[in-house]
Amino acid sequence: MPKAGKTVDSRARLFRRGAVDGFGVVNPSFNSPGIDFLAQSKGPLVAHGRDRPKPHYPLVDLGNRRVGDIVASKLVALGHRNIATAKKHRGASPSTHSP
Repeated sequence: MPKAGKTVDSRARLFRRGAVDGFGVVNPSFNSPGIDFLAQSKGPLVAHGRDRPKPHYPLVDLGNRRVGDIVASKLVALGHRNIATAKKHRGASPSTHSP
């Protein structure tokens, strides 16, 4: 069984047995089947980060574009002019993309 399947199975067991009241997921992987299961289970769920551009679950995330603007403004205010940005490639971690 693939790793994602084992993860979903273990979450299902924990939830069915009443061992947990809800789930918090940090930095979910892209299109995570675990997030889909948790969202369908009707139990409390919140994620830090997102696994897709338009998530269907509650989440806490940074406004990365705004954070980048603030960082660039601070660097310019300090006199820097040759500023580069680095970003993970699309699909690497949806939490790095602004909605």
